[in-house]
Amino acid sequence: MLEFLFADSMPTAAWILHLVGLAISVLLVVYVIGLAGRKHYLPTVWGVSCAAILLIVNLGLSSLLPTPAPDSSLRATGIIWYDAAFRADVGLAVLILAIVIGIVWSLNALYRPADRAWQTEITNRAVYVRTAITALFALLPPLIWGWGMVMWSTWTLPFLGGLALATLAGGIAFYTEGSWRWSLLLVLAVIVFIVQSQVNVRLNDSAESMFDPIGAVPVTIPLIPVVLGALLVSVFRTGLASRAFAGLNVRVGAILWLLVLAGFVIRFTGHYDHEGSYGFYAGALLELPLRLFLDIVSLRYYDFIPRELVADANFTSIYNWNAFIINLLTVGSGLLFASSLHRKPARLTRPHGLHLTLQQRRYVLAFVLIAPALLLRLFTTLYPFAQTSLLSLQRYNPAFPPQEYIGLQNFTRLANNLVVRESLEFTLMFVFVSTLFQVILGLAVAHLLNARFALRDVGRTISLIPWAIPMVVAAIGFRWMFDDDFGMIPDLIARLTGLQTSWLVNPDNAKAAVVGVNIWKSTPFVALIFLAGLQGISEDLYEAAKVDGSTAWHAFWHITLPMLMPIIVSTTMYMLVWQLAIFDLTFAMTGGGPGFATTLFAQKIYVEINSLNYSFAAALSMVLVFVVSFIGITGLYIFRRVEVSA
Repeated sequence: MLEFLFADSMPTAAWILHLVGLAISVLLVVYVIGLAGRKHYLPTVWGVSCAAILLIVNLGLSSLLPTPAPDSSLRATGIIWYDAAFRADVGLAVLILAIVIGIVWSLNALYRPADRAWQTEITNRAVYVRTAITALFALLPPLIWGWGMVMWSTWTLPFLGGLALATLAGGIAFYTEGSWRWSLLLVLAVIVFIVQSQVNVRLNDSAESMFDPIGAVPVTIPLIPVVLGALLVSVFRTGLASRAFAGLNVRVGAILWLLVLAGFVIRFTGHYDHEGSYGFYAGALLELPLRLFLDIVSLRYYDFIPRELVADANFTSIYNWNAFIINLLTVGSGLLFASSLHRKPARLTRPHGLHLTLQQRRYVLAFVLIAPALLLRLFTTLYPFAQTSLLSLQRYNPAFPPQEYIGLQNFTRLANNLVVRESLEFTLMFVFVSTLFQVILGLAVAHLLNARFALRDVGRTISLIPWAIPMVVAAIGFRWMFDDDFGMIPDLIARLTGLQTSWLVNPDNAKAAVVGVNIWKSTPFVALIFLAGLQGISEDLYEAAKVDGSTAWHAFWHITLPMLMPIIVSTTMYMLVWQLAIFDLTFAMTGGGPGFATTLFAQKIYVEINSLNYSFAAALSMVLVFVVSFIGITGLYIFRRVEVSA
């Protein structure tokens, strides 16, 4: 059936799909009219409504999908939709998503407790079936991993090493309790991290850092079995105590399949994609269950819908795909509308007019007034984001046409690019170290400015001067101050310590200088926010604590810090997200050098755009969006869990 519908030699397939969709739409309208009549609704109103919905959805989708005709003015969505590989990959992604949803729905149905109305025998059988199927779900990854070890002996060493670490961590989690458990697990993780980083450096003398992949093991891989062992022991303890074996199987299976996804990410990123590297073998072994599944599905799927088509046949394929999507979503919307009849048992009467309360009218008026600004904001945010997402899946450089869909090749190239990895590593270090010192120093400065002393207002004004200076001006000024020949800072250090230090030509010193300037520049802003929070804390709390005999440290720890915690969390998240997009500091101060040592991620995006590598810059932007979103979601989660006791 699929081969017939999507075959390029069948130009009538689109017409057949249109006729099938039209026939089903007519049947839906007739069904809605008949069902409405049996339920004493208004058949005419329901029938006209259903037909109108089907017509609007059909016309709307027809106008949104690109017209299958060569046109150089097509937007990015139309350009990549012309590519047969993109259409085939979209279909495969939808198919895999449907399979995943089906598996999750099935597991949820199996894990759901049995209905009390069932007979005991049927209930017991249902429990046995759920337990057996969920056990298969949990045992499938270990079985495939064992098969992979038998087939490829090179995977034996990383598997045994990971098993030993998981067993050690599991033993610690099983035989210890409370703070001892977490302390020993933390010590084990730190030891593993230090040992692996030192081994990496010794394996490769030319490695620039412990994260250098050549011939080494990623420092994060040995930490995975440590976490895995502790998690499995905790899950087994809970599941065996409650004797809920189906739930235990689901939880264990979820952990193991997350490990499969971790292996897929490790190997897909390409950081350690070197034959002979333990990281390569460990990632390949972990991702084996997912790889087998995807290969089986994709090979059979691409037999029906090939990724490579001749240019003339693409138009027929576009017609077929457009007809399929339009009719599928049109019929789906009709079915959704028809199913709403079953969820409304109440009798539908003829409306006698729309009556709204005063509060409801105010809500409607507020929505009408804010709708234009909301729609404009959504358009200026979502549309560029969608275009950037689509551009990241293409190869587009105006100097080297044509524009074509290449899937995830930009992200693979990104993962294998040493400059990108180094800039991402420096960006994360730059952001987290800067934010840490900004929060600590900002809290100290805020306490100092909140104290009562002479010329306090003058001190508050002076403290804001670094923040008021434009970033580019500060960067150029510090570039001269750090100059090795006539800079003030190297000369001062030489006079005080007698050491001659090179700053902006030494990679490590240049990183420290950039981070120091950023801390100096943004700490006053953080201090100003914290000062506003401190002034909102009642002095009565401190007076009561002083009467009770509390010291200044106890007052800070039990009054100031809890009351300021929401402000600290929100300010920290803001500084993290804001500083991820910093560009002007390193651009004006070091130019990203020496080499690429101080190149920030946003600066790398700018360089790629200047080089007309628009698609690669779009892929870099998507990575930055992912990092910012992760930090923002984490911040919102932490902020919601912060409670202030007055």
